[in-house]
Amino acid sequence: MKHTSMICVLTGCLLTAVGCQSNNKSAKVDGPAKPAKTESVKLSTSDFVQTESEQASAPVTNPTIVQEATSDDEKTLNTSKAEAATFFVAGMVGQVNGRAIYARSIFKDVHERLTDLGTRLPAPQFRQQASAMLQGRLKQIVMDALILGEAENQLTEQNQMGLLHYLKEFRKELIREEGIGSAERANLESLRKTGMTLEQRVSEKRNQVVVQNYLKAKLWPKINVSRKDIERYYRDHYEDFNPPAGRTIHMIRTHDDNVANQIDKELQKGRSFLDIAGDNVLNPRDWEKKGLFGKGIKGEPFGNDALNEATLKLAAGGHSPRMKVGSMYTWVYVDTISHGESKSLKEVQLDIERILKQQQYNRYTEEYQKRLLDEGSYNDLVEMHNRLLNICMSVYAGQS
Repeated sequence: MKHTSMICVLTGCLLTAVGCQSNNKSAKVDGPAKPAKTESVKLSTSDFVQTESEQASAPVTNPTIVQEATSDDEKTLNTSKAEAATFFVAGMVGQVNGRAIYARSIFKDVHERLTDLGTRLPAPQFRQQASAMLQGRLKQIVMDALILGEAENQLTEQNQMGLLHYLKEFRKELIREEGIGSAERANLESLRKTGMTLEQRVSEKRNQVVVQNYLKAKLWPKINVSRKDIERYYRDHYEDFNPPAGRTIHMIRTHDDNVANQIDKELQKGRSFLDIAGDNVLNPRDWEKKGLFGKGIKGEPFGNDALNEATLKLAAGGHSPRMKVGSMYTWVYVDTISHGESKSLKEVQLDIERILKQQQYNRYTEEYQKRLLDEGSYNDLVEMHNRLLNICMSVYAGQS
């Protein structure tokens, strides 16, 4: 690896890697032998960004979930001193069902946000924000790995054949779209756009399909929506189907130049306005209600001509550019525009049925995930979170 200082060579970064306990008491994961004397090296944020050569030579696994251990020794972490040193450099923070979770897989999708927070927040506030971010990311990756492991165990030979055919066609489509028929060109274009090789994207698609098909086959047969359920939902959400005329408006506002720049970057990358408005870091004023200004808004609701003009020009689903209103940077978003049209139960019953089925599916999914977390074999979440947070504080905090 190019970055030999990568993750947890720094004193205290990983706390103690020896003797980590699995969440499943019947399936302990032993810690690695303590490596020989290791020098403390200051890490930098660039250690979490792979070079193109590293990406091209990376193993073909799902980079957003976990990477397979490559030998029985690595799976149990009963390693020699040399292997243990490699373990520290690789930055493995734990295991799920024998699959290693590496720090890089946790940080790569939140790297830019942590970098931004580290440049403008004092260490205690940064620690609080980063802790919540890493906790959610870690839990999702562990859950994805647990579901994938169970799903793969249920694959039949027929499933495998169908999956191989689907992935072959998916790979061909990527080559046609991004490489104009050239696999080498498609690989370079994929690295440029997504940071992943062509084969890594195929592997990621494989895992997504396996999990989605497994959950659908396992949970969908349990779902049942009755006529009474549909009628009850219509009564309880009458205003949604018989809305007042006007606009539903959301806003994001901030005094901070750096936050404003980050919001613009997120919007340019395609992140949804409502997702940003519900982000307690980017929109701390009204994040709980996703910046909702009001429903059924008519005419010119603001005491600012430029803001009113920008709002009236927006179609449903559109947002304004950044505007300076007084001392605040402001963005306005029109979620829906209603003309006061009412819809009968007969007109919306199929829509309501789909909503209720999705709600049941989500509930069954949460119950299933809880069971997996209770029964699965993985390192303690608190210990893994503490290691990640120590790494995060060493790399990202206090960059200003």
